[in-house]
Amino acid sequence: MDLLDTPGILWPKFDDQRVGMRLAATGAIKDELLDYGDVAAFALRFLAVEYPEKLANRYEIEIPEDLEDIGPLFEEIGRKRGCIIRGGLVDFDKTAELLLRELRSGTVGKVTFETPEEESQA
Repeated sequence: MDLLDTPGILWPKFDDQRVGMRLAATGAIKDELLDYGDVAAFALRFLAVEYPEKLANRYEIEIPEDLEDIGPLFEEIGRKRGCIIRGGLVDFDKTAELLLRELRSGTVGKVTFETPEEESQA
């Protein structure tokens, strides 16, 4: 196995959009290059599917079975964490920032976006 470390060097284009979103969720791709809300929605859906217990414990929420529309889950996290703007509405930008910051810092818990099994199936 060869392990290469090339900080700051990434492919100019990803064949699989999930690769880019996974890298963006970890902070390996600058936040300005992708829509922050889309990255946070990807990360939230990923956590809800792959790590529901960590997500539920961190934000004290119930994870719905149907994750087709991630909006209500996003909104519940925003309300629980006080990301509220005038009129009692959830500030989705602030919620996205909070979610990604806590994911990247490890506050949500240890997670991995890829496993060796997934890689060998590709």
